[in-house]
Amino acid sequence: MNLTEYQKLARTTAIYTENPKNKILYPVLGIISESGEVCGKIKKLIRDDEGEMTKERKSAIVKELGDCCWYLSSICSDCGIDFSLIKEMISPSIRSLVKTFDIFRLSAYMSNNISEVANILLKLYYDHGAEPVRLYKFREFNRYLSIVMTCLDEMASKCDTTIEDICELNINKLLDRKQRGVLRGDGDNR
Repeated sequence: MNLTEYQKLARTTAIYTENPKNKILYPVLGIISESGEVCGKIKKLIRDDEGEMTKERKSAIVKELGDCCWYLSSICSDCGIDFSLIKEMISPSIRSLVKTFDIFRLSAYMSNNISEVANILLKLYYDHGAEPVRLYKFREFNRYLSIVMTCLDEMASKCDTTIEDICELNINKLLDRKQRGVLRGDGDNR
């Protein structure tokens, strides 16, 4: 699945857009939460798996990465940015750097850059209301978005998959929930 198609389909599952005041705020809080869940799954590699990636752990991480993709895509939608362009903006130097990280450092680096995205968006949210301010023009904002995408892409690789495959798994899960009327609620097994 290509990322532009994913973004369009993901938007059809975005309940938070019913209230325009939720733009930006909801996906920012969501990606912070989901990156924490990714870190939680990776932390358990140390506690439960002696640092070795198991098939079950990869599967659990991939599910959380899909949720991170959904929130990153939603941030892009709220800011008028094509999700696929974020991947195209990945700089070779950041790609090379991230490839040297083990999954533990990679998860921390991703969370740190998500915090930078969140700081920019929350400042704009509270200073300008729910209206995004042509963020695609801000070089620093785009750089943080592309670093987060680079981290997601590299984590996908460490889980023996691609970001596109993760997006496809995620959207299939969400479209199934939408069809069954269970987009709202908690937990993975809705």
